[in-house]
Amino acid sequence: MHFASQFHVFGVENSARSVAVRGSMFCNGNPSEGLTVRLYDRESLEHDDMMTEGSTDHSGNFELIGHEEEAEAMAEMDPRLIIFHECNVPCIVQMVIKVPSTFVSLDTIPHKTFDIGTIHLDAKLDQNFNCAQLA
Repeated sequence: MHFASQFHVFGVENSARSVAVRGSMFCNGNPSEGLTVRLYDRESLEHDDMMTEGSTDHSGNFELIGHEEEAEAMAEMDPRLIIFHECNVPCIVQMVIKVPSTFVSLDTIPHKTFDIGTIHLDAKLDQNFNCAQLA
């Protein structure tokens, strides 16, 4: 405990950032099982760091927890959830959802979870979609 307080006195801050996201995916009224979901930290226009990857379960649910050690203590995390699906489209669609900064924790374990609720992938959503190959 004494050691940690010395770091605070000298201005050294924890550079760990974490985020948690959960939700449910449906297509045409049915749970979307096996969709790939990824959590990224957007570093720049050209580069994103993948923090974690998972998939939806048989009920269309997922939960991701990701963390990253930032190179600079004051660096900000800009998390994005990317959902890959083929609901009513001829290719794999990459749907990107920005995670609000209020859900970023200054720790390796998130203190709260961003719940995106239920997304009906067959709905006409106001999102940018890019047909992509799943790598």
